[in-house]
Amino acid sequence: MLKNSILEGRVVTQRTWADIRRHGNDEPTRVALSGEGWQISYGELSARATSQQDGLWLHGLSVVTADRLGQAVIDVLAAQQRFRAALILPEAAAEEYRRGALDAIRAAGGDDPLLASLRGGILTTTSGSTGAPKVVVHDPAGIDRFIEWARERLGIGSETVTLSLSPVNFDVALLDVWAVLSAGGRVHFASSRHLTDGQALGRIIDREGVTMVQSVPALLTLIAGTGAVHHGVNVVVSTGDFFPVPNLRQLETAFPDAERLSVYGSTETNDTFVCDLSRAANGELGSALPGVEYSLEGGELVVHSPYQALGYVNMTAAVWVKRSGRRWFRTGDGAELTDDGGVRLRGRIDRVRKVRGHRVSLDDIEASLRSHPDVTDALAIDAGDVETRVEAIVRTLPGHTTTSLALRSWLGERLPTAAIPSRIWLTASPFQQTPTGKTDRRATHQSLTEKEAR
Repeated sequence: MLKNSILEGRVVTQRTWADIRRHGNDEPTRVALSGEGWQISYGELSARATSQQDGLWLHGLSVVTADRLGQAVIDVLAAQQRFRAALILPEAAAEEYRRGALDAIRAAGGDDPLLASLRGGILTTTSGSTGAPKVVVHDPAGIDRFIEWARERLGIGSETVTLSLSPVNFDVALLDVWAVLSAGGRVHFASSRHLTDGQALGRIIDREGVTMVQSVPALLTLIAGTGAVHHGVNVVVSTGDFFPVPNLRQLETAFPDAERLSVYGSTETNDTFVCDLSRAANGELGSALPGVEYSLEGGELVVHSPYQALGYVNMTAAVWVKRSGRRWFRTGDGAELTDDGGVRLRGRIDRVRKVRGHRVSLDDIEASLRSHPDVTDALAIDAGDVETRVEAIVRTLPGHTTTSLALRSWLGERLPTAAIPSRIWLTASPFQQTPTGKTDRRATHQSLTEKEAR
């Protein structure tokens, strides 16, 4: 077993990366990564990481672009072998987004104590959906602890085959890429052209013998909505948002032999709660992961986790608060306790608006629209420049018969009058995504308004 090294009072491990290298020595012919028309064995993965030439690096960090051909995995492993942390940036990120992350590292400089203390690990960026993207420094020991939990809880082993649907720079990759590789399993990368095609993704699941699928609800709904049944999958994990309760039966039909779970967390804390979707209710988080503590402060969920990040490079630490010498993270999520002692989310605190004197939750509008039988996904935004103007965007199922008027009536039966959007857009197209794979509300709305203006 790899010994821990002490860096400025913190225990930092390299266990995850050492496990992956060990598979290269013990089982060099076992396939580690695959995609459309290509595959990389553990032996090749280890060899390429060892021989990898230095690419772009900045203040001791290796800068890695999150591709879907396995090169990002090689680059991250190469950085670990050189005892460097890897800053993983989205492949499809706009130049402004990428430049912002690199400028943050440059501004911090080589004297930044947090960056200077790193001897491995990874840095990722947040989606930027609530403002400028933040550069998050993950705790190497926290990564090891989370992967240990994931392997035990989800039964991840050498026979696990996962379908990677999110970018490697997205924190969900800790579960469906790095945990699987540390266990000796195989990661199959879906090509970008298949990410909006539920039937194509279903065929990949069956052809590749996929046993674990983790994705955001919109993609899981897309796969489940085809009507195909995938008996070989034994674990399905919904992440990034709540899975719509009205679609749970459809998910069960598509994956009848799988344990179906939802995980809650943030880039800063990693996953902190897990919920059994077979018993899910709207907003309920389920059980806290081992070692996770939480409290409600002024209606906001505050979390301390053994998997949490060390902090930000380019932002103040206002969301981190000290309690008895330990760091807690203010999630920005409104929450309440349930009768059985659990936690139910009430939506983002920053997504509550005043409309004609009434408090309106944009998250409640989205949830109510998603419960309509003709709706596969929905967004609610404040489109006003000065005064609040709530609009909604609804992605409908193929062959639907619903209208904007019918959806307004649907909402009128479930929400206060002030919460009825001033306009509801209907579209059959997938919503646009941020560089980290989350739905981009602003860009989706902007594309519709620009299309209408043409």
